[in-house]
Amino acid sequence: MSPSNTKDFFDAYEDLITKHDIPVENRYAFDETNIQFGITPKRRVVGGKGRRTQHACRDGNRESLTFVPFICGDGTTLKPLVIFKAQRWNPELAISGKGYTDNDIALKMLMDFNRQTKDKNDRPRLLVIDGHGSHCSRPFVQYARENRIYIATYAPHTTHEMQGLDKVHFALFKRYYAEELARLLRDTDTRVTKSNFLEIIAPVYEKTFTLEHNKQAWKVTGLIPPNRAVITPDRMAPSSETSTHLEAPPQLESPYRAII
Repeated sequence: MSPSNTKDFFDAYEDLITKHDIPVENRYAFDETNIQFGITPKRRVVGGKGRRTQHACRDGNRESLTFVPFICGDGTTLKPLVIFKAQRWNPELAISGKGYTDNDIALKMLMDFNRQTKDKNDRPRLLVIDGHGSHCSRPFVQYARENRIYIATYAPHTTHEMQGLDKVHFALFKRYYAEELARLLRDTDTRVTKSNFLEIIAPVYEKTFTLEHNKQAWKVTGLIPPNRAVITPDRMAPSSETSTHLEAPPQLESPYRAII
């Protein structure tokens, strides 16, 4: 992060909401996170005295998917998107060959976002997202323009501090998911698969994406209410020197560059 790119983002964001009079309830954000079906972080447990390591069974399924939640500035949510890794499966579910978003899925995601929000109050909407290539493709941008959806993308290398879902939700979601996974395995010997994943994460989602957490995500990143002061200088300190100093090898003459 650097002061200049952070300022540029806030300038663009505030200009959009002022120029187009976009109310809080018409501001949205989404982000992607990767989830492995059966792999969860280490947890603290209570064990017998003198035993430093406690063992427990876990699923171990390393198959992964992409989870994409949407939050609104008023604290509500939209239906989340789950992208499964598959070639052919249920036509009602989003799939990709690698389990990640791509240009086609991103466009379908934007179209679904439009369907869920276009009748809210007949006002323009703002969508705050990262600058992934699939969010900047010509069809994505064209569809947004045609449907009065304004796009604000975070500056590069700033989402760890400025993306509310990263700051508030994802760590909580994965912790609650790990707890639910452990409970199911312990009590029912249930393993996670594509078929039961959505059912398993339903209570996890409800516990994570509360009105309080959703509003907090906007507040701690300085977006609602607008507050640039939340991004303090010490949070940008690691970039202060690397933004101004570059140590690189001397540039080679063109014939050598071509060979290398």
